[in-house]
Amino acid sequence: DWKPCFFRLNDEDDLELFRSEADFERFMNPKATMNLKADLLKRSVSILYAHKCTPLKRKRYISRGDLTTFSLELIKDVKKPELVIKFGAEQRGVLEPLREYILSLVQKKRFERRDSDGFALSQWVSAEQGAAEEPRRSNARTPSY
Repeated sequence: DWKPCFFRLNDEDDLELFRSEADFERFMNPKATMNLKADLLKRSVSILYAHKCTPLKRKRYISRGDLTTFSLELIKDVKKPELVIKFGAEQRGVLEPLREYILSLVQKKRFERRDSDGFALSQWVSAEQGAAEEPRRSNARTPSY
């Protein structure tokens, strides 16, 4: 079931979802208590190196008509990524910048992880190619999704 929401990406690369822009504005009020902020924040998703975005696609929904959609998925198993959140909009131009920005954050997280660990996991290459391999150390550049 599709529900409208308002979102922002905060300074910690968390995607924060609110039921409305009014809830967001109340959340941003410096006088808002932590309890009020917890009530106003519908959901928060930390963007991780293990996330991927699906391609944009157009689909007809009985309740909403034609929507352009994409999903943010968590790669725990290359055979079956876990759905984190799905975005939809009537116009493709609304989602393209969001998807591209999330992709850039995921790429940044992967490079940070590679730099801190000194290697990249080949499972990202496998996930991109659709193969099911066990993770192993590799010096290959991590692809973006």
